[in-house]
Amino acid sequence: MATNPSTEGSDARARLIHREIVQLFQLGVLAVAAFFVTRALAASNRETTRRNGAEWYERGSHLAGVGDMDRAVQFFRRATVTNRHEPKYVLALADALARQHQPEPARAALLALRESMPEHPDVNLQLARLAAARHDVAEAVSFYHNTLYAPWRATDDERRRGVRLELVDFLLAHGHADGAIPELVALATDIPDEPATHLELGSRFASAGDWRNALAQFQSALRQSPRHPTALAGAGEAAFELGDYAIARRYFRSTHGLDASLSEKRELVELIIAGDPLAPRIGAAERRRRLAGNIAYATGRLAGCVPAGSDAAAGDAVRVLQARAQTIDRQLQSRAGAEMDTIEDGVELVGQMEAAARRECAAVLRDRALLIIAQRHGADRR
Repeated sequence: MATNPSTEGSDARARLIHREIVQLFQLGVLAVAAFFVTRALAASNRETTRRNGAEWYERGSHLAGVGDMDRAVQFFRRATVTNRHEPKYVLALADALARQHQPEPARAALLALRESMPEHPDVNLQLARLAAARHDVAEAVSFYHNTLYAPWRATDDERRRGVRLELVDFLLAHGHADGAIPELVALATDIPDEPATHLELGSRFASAGDWRNALAQFQSALRQSPRHPTALAGAGEAAFELGDYAIARRYFRSTHGLDASLSEKRELVELIIAGDPLAPRIGAAERRRRLAGNIAYATGRLAGCVPAGSDAAAGDAVRVLQARAQTIDRQLQSRAGAEMDTIEDGVELVGQMEAAARRECAAVLRDRALLIIAQRHGADRR
């Protein structure tokens, strides 16, 4: 029986197509298998690399802990090679380099990491400390602020407060009290209501010359610990600097026997309060008595500090002051005249006499008290 050529051709084409389909399927299976094998190998390599990085990091941390910074740097470098974007590896390397007195490589590593995570608080903090170490105030403040305003975890509040205190201390150490005060004011709204914390903040305000806020912090500490010697001394000193000598005396008296270093300032406050002729709520006789005593003392100091043989100009100035003192002393002995005007003029005169005497003699406590009294009532500005 004859075979139909067209049928044979169709069968051959069918077999060829079938074979090609089988081959394509086999290639597909091989490709899928190769993909999974490659992925498994890549995952295995990544895991190996991760383990190696973690191991080098741990070894570097151990070496850093025992002070072997040269070898620690080597291992931290190996760890960062495995993952240049792992913060703890780069931070550890930068810290080791800084401790090895290589600040520029440390800074370069941190800046490279910061490009991928600009708000990372620890990266910014290390950059701030590197800038602080080289006394670059502007850059240090910038990175400290980046640290403070980065997204912190809720559990990191205490650490964030510590960073702000670190910034405050840096600013104070570099004579930037005007920059430290706003940081302290911000910190005051975010501290635990505990005596130790108020004392810490009060001492910083005092160092910055912000005596009003310093007094508020010391008083907050005293509300919880009324006999705390440091808080009493701090509150007394703050009140003294603010010119509130009655409050200062109250706190200083409470420190009697607790802080010997305050004895001089305690005595000075007593002299100011007892010797001020313009103090409120004292009678006219007491005003005259105080001023007469101050004039007598200042006259004696002037005579002792500027002897008669001084140059002509100094001698003339002293004689003018002495003549004014005699005039006011006579007015004090008389009950006539505008008494408050006499008292005010007398306070001004005592200040001028003490200032003249101080140019020649070192001031003792009563001299300082009389000068403060004059300044307190604006006699030095008349």
